[in-house]
Amino acid sequence: MAWTQNSKFSAASAAQYDDLGWSIARSGDTIVVGAIGDDTNAASAGAAYVFVKTAGVWTLQQKLFPSTSYWFGFFGWDVSIDGDTIVVGSSAWFAAEVGAYVFTRTGAVWTEQQKLVPADFLIDPGTFGHSVSVEGDTVAIGAYVTAGGGSVYIFTRAGAIWSEGQKLAGSVVSAFGYFGESVHLSGDWLAISAPLDDSIVTQEGSVFAFKVAAGIWTEQQKLITSDAAVGDRLCFRSDSNNNALALNGTVLVAGCERASTAIGGAAYVFSLSGGVWTEQQKLLQSVRAGDGAFTEKFGRAVATDGTRVAIGAGETELAAWAPDVPGAVYVYSNSGGIWSADALLFPTRVDPLIGGGVYNTDGSLSLAGSELLVGGYGDDAAHAASCGAVYYFTLENNPTMMRLPMAGLYIDEVRGIKHT
Repeated sequence: MAWTQNSKFSAASAAQYDDLGWSIARSGDTIVVGAIGDDTNAASAGAAYVFVKTAGVWTLQQKLFPSTSYWFGFFGWDVSIDGDTIVVGSSAWFAAEVGAYVFTRTGAVWTEQQKLVPADFLIDPGTFGHSVSVEGDTVAIGAYVTAGGGSVYIFTRAGAIWSEGQKLAGSVVSAFGYFGESVHLSGDWLAISAPLDDSIVTQEGSVFAFKVAAGIWTEQQKLITSDAAVGDRLCFRSDSNNNALALNGTVLVAGCERASTAIGGAAYVFSLSGGVWTEQQKLLQSVRAGDGAFTEKFGRAVATDGTRVAIGAGETELAAWAPDVPGAVYVYSNSGGIWSADALLFPTRVDPLIGGGVYNTDGSLSLAGSELLVGGYGDDAAHAASCGAVYYFTLENNPTMMRLPMAGLYIDEVRGIKHT
């Protein structure tokens, strides 16, 4: 068994610097992909693409726009999907522009159901919509620069109407802790990052675990890594989306590309047992494909399906690509409570590098069983610089393999690299 790049896809309408692949979310055979640089309605107003998979092929179903587009509104900064409901966030700073947009599907057509804005948005907009997560009739929306270190707003749906509920804050979080920079719902749990939190040392970062009971969300635990150090900034989203927080059932993954105790970055896996989250393992690069330098950014993006973990290393180099930086994805699997590296994946290099590079793992990841989707918002996709693309990897039984000049590595003909 080895991972193989099955395909790479984009959209014909994706233009120069649209950044398709900035964010990705999946539910079943449907994905939503953010393209924050789309200029269709206004400069960098943004858009989101919905693709559906049929017989292993991803095709465009619809391109989404908000009911009102704004200059540099960056619609698509974060996306989330559950069944026939999509939530698209933005990264606007001005009160009149903040919001998260809910779309619903009837048949094969997506329609905006409601724009969500908090009651206090005129007083404290705080980048509301920078992070979003939907599950069932619940949406969590982060606003990481509100007063008090950041906030997360909960909205719930009754019929076709969404109503604002709780406004969450961490029990102990620094004044500029960025609480809410990333959010992730899974079952009764909600994980919220605070990457600039100073609980132990300066900006080591933390993750807050909230649980819902009878419709009320309460903080259960604050997660700090066992070797937290100054400037680690756990789950920090850096200068791009790169969602470094993932939650699926009893597995929580927190990326730490700046980890002071690991050259090139790290990722931490926490597991849930008896209502308590415990650090299970710190993951490091088992094989360094590049020069092992800090700029590899291992932990910049993470995803998990509960049995596997995918970790992006957004600035990993491969000698054959020099001076371009394709990025890489490491895949780990769990056996008996131990996470071990299965694969190291690079994208194919088949398109002219109009923009001077393919930064495939600066975007987000989506992992489900034997399928992995990787956002490549810097990809030229053969028709425009940085229009963006999505890479689709699948776990195959018998791919054609050939040896790389690196100990312990094999690579198939489409650059799916397997660690052995």
